[in-house]
Amino acid sequence: MRRHLFLPVLILIAASLACNAVFPPRPEVLWDTSPDAVIVAADTCCGMMYDPNGVTDLRLWGDGRVIWVEYDSHGGRRVLTATLTPDDMSQKLKAIVDSGFFGWKDYYEPPYQIYDAPSTCVNVYLASTSKSVCTLMGDPPNAFYGLSSQVIEGQSGSLYLPETGFLQATPMSGVSVNTPILQWPRDSLGMSLRDAAVGQWIEGEALELAWQIVNDQPFNAIVQEGDTYYNLVLLIPDITRQQPPVP
Repeated sequence: MRRHLFLPVLILIAASLACNAVFPPRPEVLWDTSPDAVIVAADTCCGMMYDPNGVTDLRLWGDGRVIWVEYDSHGGRRVLTATLTPDDMSQKLKAIVDSGFFGWKDYYEPPYQIYDAPSTCVNVYLASTSKSVCTLMGDPPNAFYGLSSQVIEGQSGSLYLPETGFLQATPMSGVSVNTPILQWPRDSLGMSLRDAAVGQWIEGEALELAWQIVNDQPFNAIVQEGDTYYNLVLLIPDITRQQPPVP
């Protein structure tokens, strides 16, 4: 009896998957307009990649604010921001829906085992439903890799400057450097990196300088104060992948 039931169930599952691929769901393009509601997030992250100052590649909030990251050939980055109008958001979210995104598989990976490689994920949160699609060296639909570009297409971004951040300055020993290292101006800033060894909230000029340093060298933000070298990690609320502690 169970065998007789098993085959129809498999047929129904296969038919459902095929229907999703040919006629993907097209949810209504409505979203939470709250400024703290994330509507689209796209990122390539983790695996063996050590990126303590990492910023999510793209985030779009309900009020139209969007922040994204651009990298240069030397590993430095620019964090940019713009604001989409409601019409812009509607058009861009509709393009994602029309791409078939809500009918794609949740995860794409090759048939062999992958260890410690980063995954690329796109998450979309609409009022009626949400969807996450990730790939780990898999073969997603061709449109997958263009979704982030669609969100910021036509936007002229300005440099994002945080208002506050949580700075951790870890002393380093045995540092060998081949290029000049920035001296932290503790006297003019009125702040020593020694005070941030266990983490310290900063703002103003100290934050501006620390933000510049971690953007120039996200993976290896080393500065010098006196005879001591420090590795900087700067955590920005809702911007960096790693969230700072609650103030």
